[in-house]
Amino acid sequence: MNFVPSIALKGIDSLIESFDEDPERLMLEVGFLPELLERPDSLVEGQQFNDLIEHSAHQLGQRFFGLQLAAIQGASILGPLLFLLQNSATVEEGIQTLLDNYASHTEITYFERDVNPNGSILTYRVSHTIKGECTQIIELGLAILCLNLRRYLGSEWRAKAVYFEHAKPYEMGLLVEMFGDNIFFNQDVSGILLTDDEMSRPIRDASRLSQRHYEQEITKRMEFSPRSAVVQTVNIINASLTRHPCSLDFVAKSLGKSPRTLRHYLQQQGTCFNELLREARLNLALRYLSHSGLSITEISARLQFSETSVFSRFVKKNTGLTPRQHRNNDDHSVAITAKTT
Repeated sequence: MNFVPSIALKGIDSLIESFDEDPERLMLEVGFLPELLERPDSLVEGQQFNDLIEHSAHQLGQRFFGLQLAAIQGASILGPLLFLLQNSATVEEGIQTLLDNYASHTEITYFERDVNPNGSILTYRVSHTIKGECTQIIELGLAILCLNLRRYLGSEWRAKAVYFEHAKPYEMGLLVEMFGDNIFFNQDVSGILLTDDEMSRPIRDASRLSQRHYEQEITKRMEFSPRSAVVQTVNIINASLTRHPCSLDFVAKSLGKSPRTLRHYLQQQGTCFNELLREARLNLALRYLSHSGLSITEISARLQFSETSVFSRFVKKNTGLTPRQHRNNDDHSVAITAKTT
């Protein structure tokens, strides 16, 4: 399964709010847990990431939602990968660094380089595991790439050609502002053309010391210990809960560990997988009941309960109230915590 760090959605809540819409409502409608935005080291399932951006664009009537999000995020959204890019000797070396290391940022999209007589086309593709419309994520990714390239090629730089697989929109204003005039639609690939001259441009103030910093940051991200096991397990549960049955085996496989190792690490922290799953299910169940228009039956199915009656007993056991009582509670003041026994 492909995941993306939740920092990749930085700014989406404020962007949604700027259109007088409730970001929490839109997030819950696609099964996204709003708390993930508060933890930049959390993981979001790739399909959920794409669905949230596309759903927001549709609900807000904003065809260029991805471009607007890119303008808020800027080049820094690449996190530790940015250290390598800005400390490469040339633009070409930076591009190769991007190709070599992008998978450490996310695996739901990827770059490839196609050399032709006009220069190099840096293509941007979405993983085949992502279903549905992907226009927003493509435009978001290529916009972030352009913002990075302007750091080295000049703030007024625009690509000699930008290609999109999707059709030309009725309005072009924001696309032209971001990419320039030379935009082509209904192409075989989505990507940006860089000339040989642009590729050979030196990057000022490059420092090889940043390679060490990057490696330290990536190692920190990938660290798995008893202390980090709880956080990473909760991340996977929250990212997957509304789309997949969350078992110990599933989460362990997602983390690249054996179920036995994961169980042992969680025990060392005084908890267990079933307890973490229970807490995540309860938190999300109460959020759905308070902030979404989903029926109780729909919430039950989304949270992977076998029957609505099982879901109702689960909520009643942990909070003292039935789902219907929660929904009828005018001020929704019931705490999102387990009932003390």
